[in-house]
Amino acid sequence: SREDMPPVALRDYQSAAVEEAAQRNLLVVLPTNAGKTIISAKAIENVLYAENERGSGKKIVFLAPGRALAVQQARVLEEQIGPLQEEPTSVGGAAWRLGLVVGMGGLGLREAVRSRQVLVMTPQLFEKALIHAMLRMEGVALLVLDEAHHMRGNDRYATIMKYFYLPCGERPRVLALTASPVEKAHMVEPDAATFRTELAELEGRLDCAAWSRRVPPSVVPHALPQLLPFGRAAAPSELVDGVRRGLARVWDDGTAAEAEEDMGLRGEGVTGAARVTPEMEAALEGKEVEALRAAWGQCVDKIDSICGGGELGGWAYYHAALMLVRDLGKGTSALSPCEERDEAWPARRAAVGGSMAHAELLSKWRRELQERLERLRCPPATDPASASPKLLALVQHLRETRPAKCIVFITRRAACRLLHGFLSAALDVGCWEVCWACREGPVAIARGRGSEGYSERQFDAALDAFRGEAGPGRHKVLVCTSVLEEGIDVPSCDAVIDFDGATTSQRRQQRMGRARAQNARFVEMIDCSDEGERAKAEARIARLQGWQELTVKELGGGARRLPPAPQSAEAAASELMKRAICATAPDGRPCGVLPMARSRELLADVYCDSRLVLEGGDPEVELDFTADGSHFTAKEGGQFLVLPRDGTGPFRCQLTLPGVLLCRPPGEGRLPKTLDWTDEFATKGGAKERAAMEGVRYLLDIGVLDAHFEIVGRAAALSQLRERASGRQGSTRANRRQLAKKEPVVRDLPACLLRQEPANAEAEGEAEREGPSAA
Repeated sequence: SREDMPPVALRDYQSAAVEEAAQRNLLVVLPTNAGKTIISAKAIENVLYAENERGSGKKIVFLAPGRALAVQQARVLEEQIGPLQEEPTSVGGAAWRLGLVVGMGGLGLREAVRSRQVLVMTPQLFEKALIHAMLRMEGVALLVLDEAHHMRGNDRYATIMKYFYLPCGERPRVLALTASPVEKAHMVEPDAATFRTELAELEGRLDCAAWSRRVPPSVVPHALPQLLPFGRAAAPSELVDGVRRGLARVWDDGTAAEAEEDMGLRGEGVTGAARVTPEMEAALEGKEVEALRAAWGQCVDKIDSICGGGELGGWAYYHAALMLVRDLGKGTSALSPCEERDEAWPARRAAVGGSMAHAELLSKWRRELQERLERLRCPPATDPASASPKLLALVQHLRETRPAKCIVFITRRAACRLLHGFLSAALDVGCWEVCWACREGPVAIARGRGSEGYSERQFDAALDAFRGEAGPGRHKVLVCTSVLEEGIDVPSCDAVIDFDGATTSQRRQQRMGRARAQNARFVEMIDCSDEGERAKAEARIARLQGWQELTVKELGGGARRLPPAPQSAEAAASELMKRAICATAPDGRPCGVLPMARSRELLADVYCDSRLVLEGGDPEVELDFTADGSHFTAKEGGQFLVLPRDGTGPFRCQLTLPGVLLCRPPGEGRLPKTLDWTDEFATKGGAKERAAMEGVRYLLDIGVLDAHFEIVGRAAALSQLRERASGRQGSTRANRRQLAKKEPVVRDLPACLLRQEPANAEAEGEAEREGPSAA
């Protein structure tokens, strides 16, 4: 029973928050490290006991924006709520099952919804469960939104509240948590009127009343802000110039030869720029060669942007070029720059090439670049000539302050890997342990046969290694991207270094909150060659502190706030019919609900699956499910034709739906189908969203999709495909040889399904697709 469980020790302000959350929807605004997750754990426990007494069977849903944060918060809930376990073993009393759903590596979404009382998941997966009617909002008793400031535009939190919460006749209780309710506090001076306006908007979107209290400084460690100046090199180093020339010389017309003579790049062993031979000219049209050169130029530009035009120094520039050599591994026939933003499964740019002639030319370019890099002979990272002033300042700061555990934030994924490599080589191996972390996905300059990625297993290993105890005289450094900004708890972290600057006040406040130890430091690197940079940085710090004080002043007095009156369920349901597709079962029961903002994602799922894994350990397969091989893309220029083409609105969109493979046949003459209508929109995006929604509605009408927006027959077809790919025939020796080659993608798949994007295709999908989650 409840009396048998030891009570969780709560501070006074935490107890007050739990009492308020039991009476109404609440937005808890407290600084980082103040124990907001403990508050949510106690509130969840109270609701679990109440629902257990009612016998309602309703769920508790805890949403965290990111896999790592979801995993951490699930562990906290399990520790704080005694009867809550993944596999309950209690004989007497209440015992609830916890379900952690975080994507490919977690519990299956359908199984979790069916068998768990408490679900901890990312908002992408909760929205997926709602869209496909695996779970209805009426079946949720308490909805907890961690990092609730993610409530703008078409963010997942926003669509969940707008399309599923507001139209719900029996709405769940809402508990929202945030440390930074004002988005751009670092840009504007603290102002009570602005604060009240932004807070009221957030309260309205969440249907919550904001609540806060003054937290004693002795309870919550606050990182001390500090500025770390660095100089700027007068000109790029000789090594940077040499790498740039080597990258450009690979395909230039010979005009750079004289300059290379001066740099000493010509000599024995250098073959000269890779020319397009007459045989290649015959196999490739001129426009294809130019497209390939343009793609190469994009890769070179990416190296320049990652290294900040030399800001990371010659060592990083040289190794970024080596990454490009590695990416263009043997057999690469198409070239595509790899997106560098640290988002979950970023959108892919179109690949240029695909033929044997393209493969021959790329192979020549790769060998040419490799020979030139070998001639340059990069000095070691310990040589000051190989580093930029910014990197030298960072290394010197680490050696002088010697933090026990330090997090270094950097924006781009490839830059994260390069900075990790530099620090690993520049710092004393006997004293320093350096690891790195980013979101799962590719970490490369270009997509090719040699491109490498970063996995969930690598992420978990890096975070576990950083959280572990450091030995005597040992220091740990974790280089990471924004994936660790929000909520990650490492109590012994005593230093956070913002290498390239947070773009918003919320991100800066979250980064600062990762420094959890007493007397920890938050270090912001600034360019001292810019006279106004220090003044701007100091002003940012002062503004943030002013906004924090204003938050406590406005909310910490104990006055009971009333949120704006929410939209009625009837009015929200009427609005929903205009902006979403509400499917019904044959017997009239309501089923799936698809917001218009997610229609293009669903069309991409129908026509292509970029994350199909045939067997455990196999690489991912890109499949094209269009019957005519037209390679569906959710961007303009593929199946979407926005009119008028001169770019002057209003706009309308024409959508062509090709035939689709691996599903139940839709019937003779129903696909392909061109849909055109006269509805006009002020933006191209609005026109494409409307076209996508009507396309989904048509696929629903002809039976390609069922009432749960599932692709009819797709699961069975993919299961058969996996069976074909995993089937072993012939001798044991041949099977071992086949496994050793690790080419399961090519060995058994029908040729018509292998995806080769045309040269004029554009990137497809949204940057934050999390991929399949059901078992």
